[in-house]
Amino acid sequence: MDAYSIYGFLLFYICLMEVFILLMVQKLKTSVQKKNPNPVWNEVLQLSVTNPTKPVHLEVFDEDKFTADDSMGVAEINITDIYDAAKLNLSHATNGTRIKTIYPVGVNYLGGESHVQWKDGKVVQDMILKLKNVERGLIVVQLEWVHVPGVKL
Repeated sequence: MDAYSIYGFLLFYICLMEVFILLMVQKLKTSVQKKNPNPVWNEVLQLSVTNPTKPVHLEVFDEDKFTADDSMGVAEINITDIYDAAKLNLSHATNGTRIKTIYPVGVNYLGGESHVQWKDGKVVQDMILKLKNVERGLIVVQLEWVHVPGVKL
């Protein structure tokens, strides 16, 4: 992949079993949290983004030793809001400036308001995702947009 096809990187701070994150052909996996009904990860996962209009697919699994792993739910993350904010000139913004608020509606996976903001010199988005295809489940995620030097957004 040449530098011109890479728009940037997203860093995922997963705070929540085992999580797979899939963006197009990239597949990432967190560590397995054994025997924990309320696991917490605090792991950083990095994806290169070539098409910010495609959502990131996230799936949580319950690892099984002798049978196939069970899906514990899925969610999708829309990255266009953080991508649009990353294109802005925010060099004079004060720390904590909210750039955009995204509200939970029927078509997204948000479990509450999500804010794209300027934090410590970075564009970040905090969100709580409701897992689908499961009775209940939430995942707390923080996205951070990281510019690739020499590449224009």
